[in-house]
Amino acid sequence: MKNQRPITLSGVIRKRLPQIEARMYEGVKQRVIVDELAAEGFTVTIRDFRVLLHRARKAKKPTSQIDNSVVNTELKKEPEKQPEKQIEKTSEKPKQVSKVMSKQELQDMLNSDIDLDAL
Repeated sequence: MKNQRPITLSGVIRKRLPQIEARMYEGVKQRVIVDELAAEGFTVTIRDFRVLLHRARKAKKPTSQIDNSVVNTELKKEPEKQPEKQIEKTSEKPKQVSKVMSKQELQDMLNSDIDLDAL
């Protein structure tokens, strides 16, 4: 006869994790899963089931954390510096408007071609 190790609830949850998560995704309540485990002889509270489920998910994670570390190091790289734009400085103060424009003068100004490069 082989020397068998006792089956633990945490081992069962780790082994069945994909099926448990699939059933929970379909809408099966955790209480139903706990009741099914109890029918198989595993007595567990809903709180302990949630803890074991969390631990099983956490134990499954390290393979994906390696991929995330690569992504995180790429995100930490300094952004490339873009050359600063040269802005001409002028010592002239802006001209103050001394008079109010007439409607016709305003329309003429709006209809004229504005030299955007001069701005």
